[in-house]
Amino acid sequence: MTEPVKPGLAGRRRLHAVRGRSGVAWFRRNRFQVTQNLAKKLRTVFFTLVFFLVTPVVADQDPNRPTDRIAADLGIEEDVFIECFKPVNPEPDKYPSGQEQRANKAILLPCLQKANPAISNERLDRVMDKYRPEGAFRK
Repeated sequence: MTEPVKPGLAGRRRLHAVRGRSGVAWFRRNRFQVTQNLAKKLRTVFFTLVFFLVTPVVADQDPNRPTDRIAADLGIEEDVFIECFKPVNPEPDKYPSGQEQRANKAILLPCLQKANPAISNERLDRVMDKYRPEGAFRK
């Protein structure tokens, strides 16, 4: 008995091309469906990115920060404190690093001082430490 001859690489390519299984032939037949599926995936990725990038962080919905009492201690309106606090990136239940604290304060303090020039750096630290959920930052 003789063993069947195995076709070489060229023979395999020819077999697939003859049977219509080559990638090019398949893509030509299914090009519309492929592009539609790709478009759907791209739309999904785009809308997911937009959703996460546009969704704002709202300070007045933070249960750990009593904005009404903080604003009263600083001598400003609660709405003013909330607006000034929106661009700040607090770390919930953590002590911020010195760099993060300085960056947040560089945003918050000038905004608060526009509403009440009597607010100093020390006063802001004292009030924020008083209402910090995990306790005073400086002891």
